Parts: sequence; C-alpha cells; structure tokens
Amino acid sequence: MKKTRRLLLFALALLGISPALAAPPLKVYILAGQSNMDGQAKTRTIDAMRDDPEVAELYQKMTDKDGNPITVEGVHIVHNQRSGKLDATFGSALRGPKIGPEYAFGIYMKESIEEPILLIKTAWGGKDLIQQFRPPSGGDFEKKTDKHGNKTGHFYRRMIKEVKDVLADPGKYHPDYNEEAGYEIAGFVWFQGFNDQFGPYPNSDPENKKSVKDFSEYGRLLACLIRDVRKELSAPEMKVVIGAVGIEGVVATEHQGIPRRGGTWVALQRAQAAPAGMPEFEGNVSVVYTGKQWDHKLAAAALKLKWVNKKVGLRIKDGTVERGTPEEDEMRASYIKEKGVTQEEQKMAAGISDGEYHYLGSAKIYSRIGKAFAESMINMENQED
Repeated sequence: MKKTRRLLLFALALLGISPALAAPPLKVYILAGQSNMDGQAKTRTIDAMRDDPEVAELYQKMTDKDGNPITVEGVHIVHNQRSGKLDATFGSALRGPKIGPEYAFGIYMKESIEEPILLIKTAWGGKDLIQQFRPPSGGDFEKKTDKHGNKTGHFYRRMIKEVKDVLADPGKYHPDYNEEAGYEIAGFVWFQGFNDQFGPYPNSDPENKKSVKDFSEYGRLLACLIRDVRKELSAPEMKVVIGAVGIEGVVATEHQGIPRRGGTWVALQRAQAAPAGMPEFEGNVSVVYTGKQWDHKLAAAALKLKWVNKKVGLRIKDGTVERGTPEEDEMRASYIKEKGVTQEEQKMAAGISDGEYHYLGSAKIYSRIGKAFAESMINMENQED
C-alpha cells in the first residue's frame, strides 16, 4: 500500500500537480467485541516480554531503547470516552492501565500504510451476539430484553452510534484529518464470542443433552452483522477480520482432543469462521484463530500459581497465617515446592495479570493477536493493489 501511494505521488509530480492537493483520506478501523477486545492485560506485563525470544521482534516494536512502551505516531484512537495518540493504556479502564489487541494492531497497520489512521474501539465485557449484539437483519429474538433490561440488539445499536458520533467530526480525534480528502472506513475487526458458549443454542445431538452445542446460528448472525454494519456505515467495501475465540490454545483446524471446553471452542470457532467461507465475502472477510497466539507454557505456570495462591488464601482466611508476614512467605514457598513450580515459571508470573478467559491478562498474547489481526487485514488490502 505504501508503494501504491508513492507511485501516485510520483505520477502527480509528472503531471505538475502538487502532492498537497492529493492529501490521503483518513483510514478508519473499527475494533469491536467484548472484554478481550476491550483489553485486559495490565501494561506492566509488557516488560515480561523483554527476554522472550518468541516475541523479540514484537517487543522491540512496542518499546523504546529504555524498554518503555512507545506512543504510535500517526495513529489515534477513540475508546471508552477517551481519545488520543495510540499508546499502551487504551485497554479496559477498570483497574488499569491495560492494553488489548489494539496496540500491536495499530503498530503493524502503521508500518504498512502511509495514510493517517484512526482506530475506533467499541467493546463491552460479557456481551453475546445472539441477543445483545444481535444485528437488525438477524430477526427477532425470543426475549425482548437481556438480564440488565437492555432491549435485544442494544449493543449493536450502541456500537453503530459511537462510530457515527466519532465520524461526525473526525478532525476532533485526528489532527491530520483533511476535510477535502475525507475518510475511508477501511476495516472492521470483530473479537467476541466467549459469552455465546452459554447462549440458548441447541445441542448438536437433540437426544444427547451432553453433546456439544450447535452454533450454526452464530455464523448466520455474524454474517448478518457484517452486512448490516457495512450498510449502516455506507462502507460496502469494508474489510472484516474475525477473531475466533482461542482460549486454552484450542484451534478448530488443529483440534486434537484438548481437554475441558475443547469441543465447545472448536464448534464455536467453526461457526465464527463460517462467514469467511461464504462466496459473497470472498477476499474481504477473513478469520484469525486466536488460539494460535496462546502461550501454553505461560498457561501451565498460571495454573500452578493459581493453586498456590488458593492454598495460601485459605490459610489466611482460616487464620493460620497473617497476610504480609514472613510466615505467609514461608507457607507460599512450601506450596511452591509441593506443586513443583520452577524458577522459570515463577518468573513468568510477571507476564500474567488475569484469568484464562482473558488470555491470562498477558500483553504477549494480546499483542500477538493484534499483530495477527493487522497481518490479516493488510493481506486483504494488498490483494487489491
């Protein structure tokens, strides 16, 4: 895309047309979904990436020579009533500062395109697609309101409203916005699905109540959402990246009997990926299996340390030891030894700030996901050049 831009400017120069008259439109990318798009990794977990060879290049792009998270020049973001240059604090506002996929997404998108970039993030925790994000063309739902009293489709409508409110005055949110050049709604990234595993989807085998749910309705609704968003925002060419839920590292295309909710994740992911396989969306809708960005070593360490913390917590609760005392430290060390937590795993704890359902609150995992989203978006955009 940068090459295309340079060729355009060269052609204008040959024609004697000032490049200033060919100011690029503002590139707008919408990042939507629930808590994992909101971003649940405490910013401090970035430092745990410092000596990790798996993300050495990513860490260098995210930090300056002193190891401090960078501010991304040319990329601005609007999220949760905040706006400004993209930095490592635009994740969830709850007990922050935090980051999500938006940080690495913005870094890698900026590397690929020369136009100014505006990210609009609309994400709320604990929201499903079957009711709360239900798009207009998805049809009626059996319940008129959710458990909080919001009408069906409330968060779909809220998402659209927030995007339109920002785009009513883009210059307010990006200083490089050129009114004559306008803006282009270039992409939409959807990262949602966790709560739909609990939704009222039928069992795949009606005679077996323990069978995995049939999430095909999710796929239908997501296709409706893509069509509706494009229509309501007058962006028929808008590229879409779907982030398929990948908790525990489960990947639909590589599932090998992963325990716990593995079967549910596989079935849900296949439904999430369904729109990308529809002929009408060929070349402009893609899927990223976020389970590929999961860190199994980090997850194993998290499970062990969770066990240790629970044991210590119980002893504090029953009065065996007091919090913050040498006795607590001794007891913790004893449980660490009992559970077989290695020194490496103890060191890994610095990269964990939340539970599995929030990708361990890991900057490493969220940033790998954001990079994958950007690469998928860039790949689709490059196919047009």
